[in-house]
Amino acid sequence: MIGHTTDDISDVQSITRLAESLATLFPKAEAVAVWDEPGVMKTKRLALRDFSECELARVYSLGSFNLRDEASQQYEAGLIWNRVRKTERIRFLEKEGFQQNRVWLRIRRDALNDCAFRESYVQFCRDQANLFNVTYLYSFDSVKADAWFSSLRGLGAGLRDVYWINVFGSPYINMMGRDRLLDCPAFEVAALPNGHVVIRATEIFCDPDSPPLRDVRVQIRDHLGQRFFVKRPTKPQWRIGGTNRLPFTAFLQSWVSWWCNIDAEVRPKFDWSAILLEEIDGKS
Repeated sequence: MIGHTTDDISDVQSITRLAESLATLFPKAEAVAVWDEPGVMKTKRLALRDFSECELARVYSLGSFNLRDEASQQYEAGLIWNRVRKTERIRFLEKEGFQQNRVWLRIRRDALNDCAFRESYVQFCRDQANLFNVTYLYSFDSVKADAWFSSLRGLGAGLRDVYWINVFGSPYINMMGRDRLLDCPAFEVAALPNGHVVIRATEIFCDPDSPPLRDVRVQIRDHLGQRFFVKRPTKPQWRIGGTNRLPFTAFLQSWVSWWCNIDAEVRPKFDWSAILLEEIDGKS
């Protein structure tokens, strides 16, 4: 699960809220914080309950905070946040690997086979959408994760696909229309109290390329409109030898362009005002 937000989540209370949610979902697991200190090669670990308030705030101020259940390895989770000066706006918005502020959770896939846990997990996703006022939250098979799509540049290109759980915030509701989202042909569609719209494609979690989920994904994409989704160009017909011959470098470039994502016809618009600041910590 990944949930993106344009809210300022730099306050240490954000990680406290996430930890409390994880304790509800995994009541028998102990959260261990994992982080890298600047200038220190070795990764540091400490049980969350052993942190002082000041030390917790100091570690979180580094920009990210990861939690793990290292005993039974049921989950990994964390937060990533950014706050930048308005003068750095261009770098912030155009740098391909730069992440939106986000909350994430990785669990064992087989855990979702348990009906009770599966419903608790779905509720967890709803809760995170509310706690962090997400612009977009989705739950997917991490084997098929798309790091490019998690970047600012990737998210701004449009929707990548439909996933098992999809929670849409205001940028996407404004883009596609609330009524269109609520009429989706999915297992569950609901409006959350905070205004988000959740679409659960199927009752159970399954491989995204398996017939049950694949067929529903196609129906939802068609219903919402293909113009909102990232596309790929047509496979190039050029070859090195014979007719339609290109120089080798141009041949490679044509294949690279085929693998690159093409922006959707209609793309979401984000409000970055909460994290694009005139100054940071009193410094212009």
